Amino acid sequence: MIYTGFFRSIDYGREPMDITPHLIQSKITEAIELGWNYSQPGKAVELVNGELIKR
Repeated sequence: MIYTGFFRSIDYGREPMDITPHLIQSKITEAIELGWNYSQPGKAVELVNGELIKR
């Protein structure tokens, strides 16, 4: 789960933005650099404000 601080709809009162493949790639890369091991099974992780939260 990745929290970007943006929404795709302006109904939420926050700045809208497009969710693009480049954005997704950059967030996956960021999570890997923070220690997420995508090849290991396990519980979901969250990337929130540049911090990796393991649950």
